Amino acid sequence: MARYSWVCLSGPRAGSEAEFIRWYEDEHIPQILAIQGFVEAKRFKIDPALTQGVAAQPWRFMVIYELETDDIGATLASVTQAVEAGRMLISGAVDLDLSLMVAAQPIAD
Repeated sequence: MARYSWVCLSGPRAGSEAEFIRWYEDEHIPQILAIQGFVEAKRFKIDPALTQGVAAQPWRFMVIYELETDDIGATLASVTQAVEAGRMLISGAVDLDLSLMVAAQPIAD
């Protein structure tokens, strides 16, 4: 199987950081890791003072998911399908306007 990383940058709505963190830890990451192909998740808090290249980056948090799959498109589509079917709820604490998700494959092992 091929390996991929899925990098998700996000942030909470104003005044919702505690709920955002709770939802990610207690609900969202376990639900994502239950999807076939997702094998690991690591969460990070972004320090804007250490961010380079983007003058006003809006993201406060990052998750890097590790995947093993032969069909990355179908695996990522499983996330969308779970949300649309109501099996995975997105917290109102998430500022969806700030979300950015990028899938990438290693160049070398």
